[in-house]
Amino acid sequence: MGVLADPEKIALPKMAELVADRIRAQLARGEFKPGDSLPSETQLMTRFGVARPTMREAIRILESESLIITRRGAQKGPRVRPADPSLLARRAGLHLQRSGATWRDLYEAQAVIEPGAVALAAKRRTKADLATLRDLIEQARRVNDVADFGPIAAEFHIALVRAARNKTLIMFGETLHTLTRDLYRTRIAMLRSIGEKLKADSIALYEHVLERIEAHDAAGAAQVWGEERSALEAALGRLASDQGIELYGR
Repeated sequence: MGVLADPEKIALPKMAELVADRIRAQLARGEFKPGDSLPSETQLMTRFGVARPTMREAIRILESESLIITRRGAQKGPRVRPADPSLLARRAGLHLQRSGATWRDLYEAQAVIEPGAVALAAKRRTKADLATLRDLIEQARRVNDVADFGPIAAEFHIALVRAARNKTLIMFGETLHTLTRDLYRTRIAMLRSIGEKLKADSIALYEHVLERIEAHDAAGAAQVWGEERSALEAALGRLASDQGIELYGR
């Protein structure tokens, strides 16, 4: 008969964490809308059957997650915050940086996500989406210092994803956008000697994909953004290599 191992200790969640989970679920179900006030602290204590310190800790947990904000003064109390993808993007960016993600990781993630998003954009784009994309192309054309092209390039990428009108894709796109702004800025600084070619080739790609999106050509738009962008990336890689530049250097 075998000897029983020492019993494992299972960490049980604190009551405050359980209460925070319940409120978080209510927010996810839309029982409280952005801008709504939560019930008073006393009402919440009664509803969940917890003491004041526990309730306050649960509120602090939700505040730390940027789900609610607690007001001070006459109108005090917790209020539901609007969803802000940039908050998640900043946290995800910090996690990726701490985990050792490279610029190549970011490019590969974009290369997987964006062609599908572009195909949806061709089906769902609005006149406002088209106007935004056209305006970014015009901004790119007017750039005098090629260093200023980087932020516009990053903005064009996220504008394509936003035009897909898919909340999940937009969330991932916003996360990548937050990170790739630095990527594009760094790249332009490294590739200043070929910056004008980079700008011209990129604008040509943007115009081509916009034509396909405007024509509601989902397959064509995805193909342009997938194949032509990969070809452009490969060409830039060769030019950078000729100059001894590591394109994906950190």
